[in-house]
Amino acid sequence: MSDSLSSMLKEFKYTVVKPIKLYNKVKSLPEFSNISYSQFRARNISFDIFEAAFLNISNEEVIPQSQIRNICKYLGNNLKGNRDSEIRKIVIKIEKLRISLVTKLSYLDPKNDEIAIENIDNILNELKLLKSIIVDNLKNKNKMIEKEIEFEMFVEDLLNPSDYDTSNLLYTLFYNLPILGNNKTNSR
Repeated sequence: MSDSLSSMLKEFKYTVVKPIKLYNKVKSLPEFSNISYSQFRARNISFDIFEAAFLNISNEEVIPQSQIRNICKYLGNNLKGNRDSEIRKIVIKIEKLRISLVTKLSYLDPKNDEIAIENIDNILNELKLLKSIIVDNLKNKNKMIEKEIEFEMFVEDLLNPSDYDTSNLLYTLFYNLPILGNNKTNSR
């Protein structure tokens, strides 16, 4: 992780950073140098940045829970203006990040990787809270939203089998079958 990005993430320890401040730090990185602020917001690039940071957690430094909480607050605050379809995509990304972190957790050694395990546990708790807040906001508009998101994840997993744990395939299929019956595009 670059020094610019690392210093930006550390700022979340004390406060919820404004999107423009994150953008100004990130645009100095070569891969984001040609992205405008509106593109940065519209494409939810900040989520991708935090996802990469969370997946690269090592056993070297404890990330304070307040920092993780502030990052998740930032994500929650900046998703509010998006369309439902974009928010659904973010919920799917949150779920995929959660699965990746759980997988990473299973490979860590409890004796040698205590710091990384503590960090990942804190991130998982905050991601769960973030997902429930987002889904609850959407539920006010649509009662089936959580099942629809789970079904979209299932379809995405079928389309991208390399990312998918096949042990859940049958359970997920049968769990989501009622959605197929309720889907208006399938009715005659």
